[in-house]
Amino acid sequence: MQADTSVMDGDAGAVSSWWINHWDRRAAVIFDKGNGPFRDCDPDQGHLYRRNDTAARIVPAPILPDDVEL
Repeated sequence: MQADTSVMDGDAGAVSSWWINHWDRRAAVIFDKGNGPFRDCDPDQGHLYRRNDTAARIVPAPILPDDVEL
């Protein structure tokens, strides 16, 4: 991570900068109650509790070839 390298180089504000410039922007999207990925979740009833239909859209994921190392 770039912030780790900056901290090792003596930039003590690098981690703070990461939280402000990276995490804050993404957290705003992730936790958006109207459009975020958790919008249909209920803390007590679970994932997709607030959906009107019973099935969530399935997002296909490609199957990687055997020679790909993760």
